[in-house]
Amino acid sequence: MNYHKKTVPSGESVNPKCVTEKSNGEAVNEVVNEVVNQIYLAIKSNPSVRKPQLLKIVTTSRATAERSIAQLRHLNKVEFRGAPKTGGYYCK
Repeated sequence: MNYHKKTVPSGESVNPKCVTEKSNGEAVNEVVNEVVNQIYLAIKSNPSVRKPQLLKIVTTSRATAERSIAQLRHLNKVEFRGAPKTGGYYCK
């Protein structure tokens, strides 16, 4: 994966690391970009969400949402449960 460094207002460069979830007092840090983090939080707050609903919650293109979901699935953060027509995405 190729991530770009972001700059903060002071001009210092930082890695695009986001704290996605806290569990048992430890922060789980993953190298994720902002859209992936938004999609993860949307799935976490809306279990069994489907792609059309997810696109309304996080205003992004379908292709970007699919790439972000694929990244989250690869990181074992989310999974799809159920049949293709009626299932949805859940956080692990």
